[in-house]
Amino acid sequence: MIGRGSVGPRRTLGAACAVGLLAAGGLTLSQSAGAADAVDQQQTSQTFAQGVQENYAAAQVFTAGRSGPLVRVELKLARTPEDPGTLTVELRNAPAGQVGDSVLASTQVAAADLPLAEIFNPPSVFVPVNFPVAPTISAGTQYAVVARAAAGAGSYFAGRTLADAYPGGQAFETAGEGTPWSAVGDEGDYAFRTWVLTPDPTPTPKPTPKPTPKPKLEAKCDFALSSKAARKYNVLKGTNGNDVLIGTKGPDLIYGYGGNDKIRGRGGNDILCGGAGNDDLAGGGGDDKISGGPGQDKLAGNKGNDVLHGNGGRDHLRGGPGRDTVNGGPGKDDERS
Repeated sequence: MIGRGSVGPRRTLGAACAVGLLAAGGLTLSQSAGAADAVDQQQTSQTFAQGVQENYAAAQVFTAGRSGPLVRVELKLARTPEDPGTLTVELRNAPAGQVGDSVLASTQVAAADLPLAEIFNPPSVFVPVNFPVAPTISAGTQYAVVARAAAGAGSYFAGRTLADAYPGGQAFETAGEGTPWSAVGDEGDYAFRTWVLTPDPTPTPKPTPKPTPKPKLEAKCDFALSSKAARKYNVLKGTNGNDVLIGTKGPDLIYGYGGNDKIRGRGGNDILCGGAGNDDLAGGGGDDKISGGPGQDKLAGNKGNDVLHGNGGRDHLRGGPGRDTVNGGPGKDDERS
C-alpha cells in the first residue's frame, strides 16, 4: 500500500483523532460565494489527517463532471505550530487515472491562512485554494489535485478517509519529486471539492403573445349595396362598441355594427344599419331605409317615404309623415307607420 515503509517518515493524526476531525466538520462554501460557481466533484468524509511535508506529497484524482473554468479547489488542511515551509497546490493531468507530470495550474498557500492542528485535537476545515488563472477542464476527463511542501520544521496535514469513498478517482502518495506516485487504493480518498464556473443559464425567451384579434365587424344589413352603388353615399362606419354616428345633409350609408348605437341620418335619402345591439336610429328628412338588426331597437323614419325593418328583438318603430313601410320582424314589436 502507499507509503507503507517505502516513502520515508510521515506525520499522521491517527484514529484517536477521528472523532475530533469529524466533529470539526468543514467550512462549507455555499454556491452563493459565486453566483455562477457550482460544486462539481466532492468527497467530504475523513477519518484521519495525512501528513504532507518535504518527503511526502499527496494527490487526489477526480473526474470532471462539467466543462468550464476550475475557479478553485477546496482541501481539508491544517498545519503544526512549527514552520511547515511552503505548501504548493497543483492541478495536473491524470492519464489513465494516474498522477501526470503536466502542471495545468499551480499556486502557493500561505501557512498563516491554515488552522493549527494539534495531536488528538486537530482543527479541520475546507480551505479554498484559488489558482491565479483558472484552468479550463472538460467533463469526463480525469485530473489530479496535488499538495506538496518544501522543507520546514513542521508539517501540513490533509484530511483523508481510510476507505475508498470517491468512485471518480484514487488517492496517491509519493516520497517527493522524482519518486513514483503510488495509489492508496481501497485505503482512502482525500477530502476535496472542485468548483467550476458555469455560465448563467440563457433565459428562455417568452413567446411573443399573439395580438388578440379584433372582433369582426359584421356589415349585415337588409339594404346592402354593391360597392359601386355605395359610391353615391357618404359612408360612415362605427365599431363593435357604443357609437354615435351623425350623417350629412346628403345621402348617407351608415353602419353601426355591434354595441348600442345612436345613428342620425339627417337630410338626404339615407340607409341606416344598426347591427347587433339595442340601437336608436332616426332617418330625418328624405326617403330613408332603416334596418335595426338584432336587439331591441328604436327606429324613426321622420319625414319622407321610409322603409323600416326591425329584425329580431322587441323593437319600437315609428314611420312618421309620409308613405312608410314598417316591418318589425321576429319578436313582439311596437309598429306605427
